[in-house]
Amino acid sequence: MFSNSEGVGSNINDNDIFYADSTKKIHYFAADPPSGPFIIFLHGWPAIGLTWKQQLETFAALGFRAIAADMPGWGDSTSRRVVTAYSQEALVQGMLALLAANERSVSSGSGPTGVPRLRLRWRYI
Repeated sequence: MFSNSEGVGSNINDNDIFYADSTKKIHYFAADPPSGPFIIFLHGWPAIGLTWKQQLETFAALGFRAIAADMPGWGDSTSRRVVTAYSQEALVQGMLALLAANERSVSSGSGPTGVPRLRLRWRYI
């Protein structure tokens, strides 16, 4: 469980997944219950996954398995100096790895995460 001086809820877990031959990492926060319906929250610029802390706690209390990822280059996810590492295709690849590790989902996003969110949605419709 994740806890710090900022008061992050005790029902929020700190997790990592590795993809692209284990060269890239997506860091994410997950709130219980593990077996509940799944929802992913994607932050915009310049934020991190904990931007969604209140939503994670609220949706977990409603019975959802709520996930909030640190998008590539932010928080504890892999950062790259190569601009192409942040293309829409690269962002979608990271989110697909997150889906593969946690099963399919619905998503909510803000800012530049809107396009990757739509691409994920189209892939699962």
